[in-house]
Amino acid sequence: MATLSQTAPFADGPINGRVLQLEVIPEPSTWTLLALAAALLTLLAKKIKEGGTAVPAISIYLKLVFLSRLI
Repeated sequence: MATLSQTAPFADGPINGRVLQLEVIPEPSTWTLLALAAALLTLLAKKIKEGGTAVPAISIYLKLVFLSRLI
């Protein structure tokens, strides 16, 4: 987190002020969850494209989410 000096151009002239800058860094478990979600969506799309059902894919996803909580 930082505050930076910055000038904003307005019709009446420039105004000096400060801007708050935040940097968000996700935890490793967030990246794992995003990777699992991407894998599930890929698997679901493949199953639906083949004309199958998505129920087994959801079951696999739930197992992977449970395993990721153990990491």
